[in-house]
Amino acid sequence: MGLTAPPPNFKQSYGTFAYTDSSWNKKPKPHGGHVIFRCNGPWMYSGKSLKVIADSTHESETAQASRCTKDLIWARQMSIHIRRPMQGPAYILCDNKSMTEAVNKEGVSQRTRYFERSTVLIRYAIIKNLVATLLVSTEQMVADVFTKPLDETKFDKFCAVLLNTSWGYRGFKAKLGRLAKALEKTLNRV
Repeated sequence: MGLTAPPPNFKQSYGTFAYTDSSWNKKPKPHGGHVIFRCNGPWMYSGKSLKVIADSTHESETAQASRCTKDLIWARQMSIHIRRPMQGPAYILCDNKSMTEAVNKEGVSQRTRYFERSTVLIRYAIIKNLVATLLVSTEQMVADVFTKPLDETKFDKFCAVLLNTSWGYRGFKAKLGRLAKALEKTLNRV
């Protein structure tokens, strides 16, 4: 979701990718979240306040992407442990263009020199071919579920992606209700 074609080495990395997003200017500390997918199903997720006070969306997105990179490196180690090692990078899907440009550019700039701590892990992982960044539109950012309130249709669409179904949250809620009624009916017969 959000890409027109699979990126290079996507099958060799067992379809491992992550959506990452951060809100900014909500509190002194922004709220961030990410979800890591493997074989088209959610594997790990996180949604909590960041430990940094960011001056811009670029900084909050970079801090959250750094947190996501740590989890992707852990996911790579787990893949080795279960004897399904990933070949090539795992992809970080982000909707912030300045963040993706900053972590892929060598050296520091006036903008990133005081915020280098968060970018250094992502840059290291990119250089070692552990991760790669891809830009997606804000309309396709599944990690928005962890960072901000969404309208019902967007929430339903993103929940369908997270649940790896075609019916989304409302369908899941309806199926769960039918299952509860069937279970109640079965228990009443006993």
